[in-house]
Amino acid sequence: PPPAGGGAPGTLHGVRFGDVLTFSYADPHPALTVAQSVQVLDAASGVVHTPPTFRAGGVLPITVYDADINGPAPDTVHVTAETPGQAPVGLVLAKPTPLATRFDGHLPTHTAGSAEGSLLVAAGSVVTVTYEDTSPIGTVSNASTAAPSSPGSVALGASRFAAGGTVQVTVTDSDLDADSGAPDAASVLAVGPRPTDEPTSVALRESG
Repeated sequence: PPPAGGGAPGTLHGVRFGDVLTFSYADPHPALTVAQSVQVLDAASGVVHTPPTFRAGGVLPITVYDADINGPAPDTVHVTAETPGQAPVGLVLAKPTPLATRFDGHLPTHTAGSAEGSLLVAAGSVVTVTYEDTSPIGTVSNASTAAPSSPGSVALGASRFAAGGTVQVTVTDSDLDADSGAPDAASVLAVGPRPTDEPTSVALRESG
């Protein structure tokens, strides 16, 4: 039932799990009514997604899916990342849009020393990311393994090219994939054969 004094405008009361709500619009021109329906679900458990592996000392992308949080607020959730022998690191994940049910963030890691907001890992370390779901109440988690760095490589489109032409340059380095949801960047240094030649930096952008 609505609260004493009446409910807030735009609020539908008496909704129960399993109900089907229909939203309709009477279009005057042309004269017709269009409608869409949605079912009210019971509380859905959240899901934590992380890649199976990531580069030790790199960035670990984290996504939480929680269908219960599909309103404008809250627009963030909190997770905890930890690995055996190290203090846990708390992170705030944010929605990409106000009505999204996905929350994204990144965990920085390092392999030596200390860094605020970053987790100390070594190759082979297992990092567990935990999310405390409030509806239904429970803990969900996922784990990723820190992998050692891999050597990069440079490939040219041809061994020869015409003066005034262009050279296709491709760098392959899995360590540079810091953000799986966005293209990363790298650069190479082009140097001529003569000591007087000025080196040129060439910017590259991830393509796959």
